Amino acid sequence: NYWAGAVGVNEIDLPFVQDSETAYQLYRTGDLDIMGSQQNPVPSARVPEVSSSPDFHNVASFA
Repeated sequence: NYWAGAVGVNEIDLPFVQDSETAYQLYRTGDLDIMGSQQNPVPSARVPEVSSSPDFHNVASFA
């Protein structure tokens, strides 16, 4: 909320996972909070499975 007080963040972890399937497995087990960026796209073989999930949100990426 814009009108709420200041938010403090102690730490941000940004893991770089080169293999998309590995990133997908980490996401499924809860060890990765977000995936699908240009660096870690959803593996093409997993798109039907992922797109039917209520957790799936397709958003535009930065240019």
